[in-house]
Amino acid sequence: MGSALIHKTLEVARELGYRAVLIFGHESYYPRFGFKHASEYGITTADGKNFPAFMALPLYDGALDGVHGRLVYNEVYDTLDRAESDALNAKLTE
Repeated sequence: MGSALIHKTLEVARELGYRAVLIFGHESYYPRFGFKHASEYGITTADGKNFPAFMALPLYDGALDGVHGRLVYNEVYDTLDRAESDALNAKLTE
């Protein structure tokens, strides 16, 4: 089920014209879909750091050529507390 969801998400992202997908994910799971460490593309987190779970996937050949910099994301990800996150995850599994 998880693989099907990833494949469908990547398909829709391509159809919508996105160049790439950046993800914080399990470092041994996502490479099977083509994800590589974001550092290979010169991309860091907002604070300029990198770690194995921060990955990128170009959605077409050359999509990340010449791209480098920091991932800046919506502040909602910094303000969501653990209880809210758990409640949201529980709803998604229903």
